[in-house]
Amino acid sequence: MPSKELRKIYRTPVKESFPDTIKIHFGKGNHTFEKISWDMEADSKGLRYGSNPHQKAAFYQISTKQGSITRAKWLKWGKGGPSATNILDGYHGMRIVGYFDDPAVAIVKHLNPCGVGVAELGEPLSEIYSRAREVVSRAAFGSVVVFNRSVDSKTASEIVDAFVEVVYAPDYETGAMEEFSKKKDLRIAKIPKIKSTISKKGESPSILMIGDEGLIVEDQYSTAIRNLSHLKARRVATERKPTETEYKWLLRAWWTCCEAWSNAVVFWKDERAIAVGISPQDRIGGIEDAISRVDRFSEGKYDLKQSVMASDGFLPKIDNIDTAARSGVTAIVQPEGSAEDDNLVMQWPDCCR
Repeated sequence: MPSKELRKIYRTPVKESFPDTIKIHFGKGNHTFEKISWDMEADSKGLRYGSNPHQKAAFYQISTKQGSITRAKWLKWGKGGPSATNILDGYHGMRIVGYFDDPAVAIVKHLNPCGVGVAELGEPLSEIYSRAREVVSRAAFGSVVVFNRSVDSKTASEIVDAFVEVVYAPDYETGAMEEFSKKKDLRIAKIPKIKSTISKKGESPSILMIGDEGLIVEDQYSTAIRNLSHLKARRVATERKPTETEYKWLLRAWWTCCEAWSNAVVFWKDERAIAVGISPQDRIGGIEDAISRVDRFSEGKYDLKQSVMASDGFLPKIDNIDTAARSGVTAIVQPEGSAEDDNLVMQWPDCCR
């Protein structure tokens, strides 16, 4: 198919005829999901398409819950509005930046974070974004970018210089929207209440459809580690306790890792995720992949020396820890649960002991 025709397919909305409401009886009550549409260009519009341009799709919200992504106000519609993946990426990005009180940015691609940056010393938002994108410039091609602060013109200019699909933020300065207008296909959404995207106990369950065969219902995910005090209350398995800096970086790495899918590891150094390893069948494969990306693409601008690492699952063998330690990692946060936990602690390298 000629490239011109292929590009047209990706810009053309797919009409759907899904019902306006979906009702699910669950336990002692009913959950009603209402289809979402947005008033754009003198018309009411929904999702452009699903995960791929040949799939019809609709976006629903639970009628009793007013979240952030479901209340997005589209300021710039771009190439026919958002796809299903654009919405999912935005949701995961909001959950990440929602953990941070400081200004933060999450760069998300296919439901996973590939770059996260946070301010600490009053740096401008543009610097936070550039720092986060520097380590993932290749993976960030065609990404979704989410901020927990209003976007200024300098940050918008940095975004326009690269290929970004969608930007979500609480607000935008006038100069920012002028910069965004230079990129025809870029979509811009204003989203409220970013903090509310982090799940709390007692909220509505998460419902995952399994194709056309069934569904899985589970509690919303929520980490109990919400601040440094929570992290410091956890058991330190080694003789050496983390330094204050390591604790801070471990917390940030953990928050980022919590929103990755799945079998994930996150390396953190200074004020950004320095490497992310996601979804290999073997956890050490994720560690090795993250390390190799730094080796291949850093060009000497950054490295993993004195970094920390978070893992969303237990580390089953000492080779995971040895590999991380050789790269320069000095502290690790992981949920434990391996039958070899005690043996691993005895074998930990001196750097992490």
